Amino acid sequence: MLLKKFKNSFKDAVHAELVQMKAADDVSNIVRSQIESAFDALKEKIRIETENILGDTQNQLTQLKVELAQND
Repeated sequence: MLLKKFKNSFKDAVHAELVQMKAADDVSNIVRSQIESAFDALKEKIRIETENILGDTQNQLTQLKVELAQND
């Protein structure tokens, strides 16, 4: 009788611990997902800004070449 009670108690304790571990892992996954989303948005913003800067620089260089050609 005592052994059966111990087994049931132990089984319940292990189950509760597994549930708690799963919940903690879910929180980690949610946080990881939010961080990845934030970094992806930041990377996209940086990519767009970099392309804009490169485009502006290319346009300025083209304009300078045209002006130099016109002066010659």
